[in-house]
Amino acid sequence: MKRIMKNIVAHALVITMMVSLILISNPISAKAASTYSYTKSYVLNTMKQDPAMFLQTDYAVGLYTVGKMGSTVSSDIKNKAAELTANCKNDNEKINKIAHWVADYITYDLAYSNNANVNDIFVSKRGVCSAYARLSYAMLQSLNIPSTCLKYTKTSPGHEYNMAYDGSRWIIYDATWMRSTNGEKYYDMSCDFLFSLKSHGLYSAITPVYDQTPYFKGDSQYIEKFNTIYRIPYGSTITNWYMSSGNRIETDHITSNAVSLRTMELPNIKKINVDHYEYKSSLQYVILDYCETIESGAFKASSLKEVVVPATVKTIGEDVFSTSKNFKVKCLAGTVAEQYCIKNKIKYEIMQVDNPTTSITINANDISYSDSNNVTQLSAQVSPSGASANVAWSVETPSGTYGFAKITKDEKLTALYPGKVTLVATATDGTGVQAKKTINIVKKSADKTVKEVSISRTNYTYRGEYCKPNIKVTNSENKAVSSNYYTVTYSNNKDVGEATVSVTFKGIYANNAKVVKHFSIVPLGTRISKIKATPKKLILNVKAQKTQTSGYQVRYSTNKNMKGAKTITINNNTKLSVSISKLKAKKTYYLQIRTYKNLSGENYYSSWSQTYSKKTTK
Repeated sequence: MKRIMKNIVAHALVITMMVSLILISNPISAKAASTYSYTKSYVLNTMKQDPAMFLQTDYAVGLYTVGKMGSTVSSDIKNKAAELTANCKNDNEKINKIAHWVADYITYDLAYSNNANVNDIFVSKRGVCSAYARLSYAMLQSLNIPSTCLKYTKTSPGHEYNMAYDGSRWIIYDATWMRSTNGEKYYDMSCDFLFSLKSHGLYSAITPVYDQTPYFKGDSQYIEKFNTIYRIPYGSTITNWYMSSGNRIETDHITSNAVSLRTMELPNIKKINVDHYEYKSSLQYVILDYCETIESGAFKASSLKEVVVPATVKTIGEDVFSTSKNFKVKCLAGTVAEQYCIKNKIKYEIMQVDNPTTSITINANDISYSDSNNVTQLSAQVSPSGASANVAWSVETPSGTYGFAKITKDEKLTALYPGKVTLVATATDGTGVQAKKTINIVKKSADKTVKEVSISRTNYTYRGEYCKPNIKVTNSENKAVSSNYYTVTYSNNKDVGEATVSVTFKGIYANNAKVVKHFSIVPLGTRISKIKATPKKLILNVKAQKTQTSGYQVRYSTNKNMKGAKTITINNNTKLSVSISKLKAKKTYYLQIRTYKNLSGENYYSSWSQTYSKKTTK
């Protein structure tokens, strides 16, 4: 313990720690992990100047900063940080507030994986782990809270998260995973939890992250992904690899961990770096449909039996191929590959092509796709007529790391993100003849389904004004639909009668049929101004209401709730006196009146008036 603490003090101003020997270049298998046993005891430095973590073991695990953000933090970011933390009492609360806000603010999107500028991250609201970490870092720095953006690179693709100093200690949090339903455990992470995220205790929070990145877990027999390929991990079951994207293979991509890999086809690779295949791999066959440069020592694996080298290869380095007696190069006559094999006494075989390809025409236009329909069948025309070559497809994108589309060996393009891509068709007869065509990939807005349209009112009283009930539209997810997606048209909505409201949909709801709703406009009511009683008769005086009115109705009953009421209709809106006869003497009667208007044989009634009462005389 004393030795470790001395080490902490000695490195108080050092942010970057070297990764220990235990962090070897190849992933450690579950079996191998037991070889590197250690006591799980951690010391997290509480010194403000040095956010470093130490293991109380023979090894150190490096947590280091990614450096400066590479941009000046915008005033919008600073203002948002100040706004969010305005009511916070201390730095601990501020860190908590910023971390949770960033977790919800950013949407995880591989298409924005190269977005390193914190101002661009703030505007786009998209990115990968680095976006969460760097925006959080920038906001805390703007509040003068010591913080750091940490990157753990035990293996590609790595992961980024944060540490922030609350005045007494460093808080570790991972905003990328705080956005999940169980995200709280990723805030203020303990060392035990941090190192438990991988079974052998050496990875940081990379385990859940690599499922979202081009890191091959090895559970597929046939793979094709993205533009830059990361290592195939230990225990892979991959046997065939068709690399449909990418301009080059980076170093350390194919390792001894690829114990099952037998065949790899690269339809469009410009350069193969040194020492890619000198590991103890099981790789036996490599097919290069198109390549320009093969660097020294590229194909030295003793397991290799055959490498197909196209005519497009113009540069081959020294000591490229295996010297195994079972190995050979397949190439066309008169090519650089043949000359190289002759000069270096490499066994080779001339590929016989009776009708070599001279040109290829790609039959493809811009592609529109949706989440439910994102696969397009590709086709190409090979010349001359009768050429025997098949076409190997690949795709190039300007993003360099993550593609907008991928192409499988069966000539199907799967759109991943909207953007501009270049389709590449390569002849497989060794000629290396290529055709390229740049197209746009456009994502169609997903069609939405309307579940229900309702109106706020179905009955209005005539006031001489246009009546417009409110519209509410609900989609199949029981969510309200914005009025931006529909147009409302009213008709016959002023005078007494039946009015209509039509709802026509647009945008992502355009596939829904127009909906028509009806509502009524009734005449204004009236009242009884005077009632005169006799032994068997009541005489009513009616207040005139002639506007939009055809006549009146009076109902009367001995029950104040109007049970069993009788009705008298006056088909004249100018008659203002009504007599009700054949009544019983000394009996109390209850009365109401309403107006109506007749339109094409249909009556539209006002509401009944208040209830009046009158007792007949003796």
